[in-house]
Amino acid sequence: AAAGGVADVAGVLMTALVDTFGAVAHNAYLVDAERDRLTLIRADGYEEEIVAQFATIPLEARTPLTDAARTGE
Repeated sequence: AAAGGVADVAGVLMTALVDTFGAVAHNAYLVDAERDRLTLIRADGYEEEIVAQFATIPLEARTPLTDAARTGE
């Protein structure tokens, strides 16, 4: 059978972050098909209001996360 999908891979990554670094809050985003925003696929350790506020982030926003997504650095 095929892998469960991107959300399952994100879950494995999040577990590794907790196990390795003791992270208490973490998230994972994907660049959408139009390549104009990041879409949250997993968030643990955040309050619901924060998760809702950052469910999508325009790639034009100037943040370390969007800069890395745009440049690959």
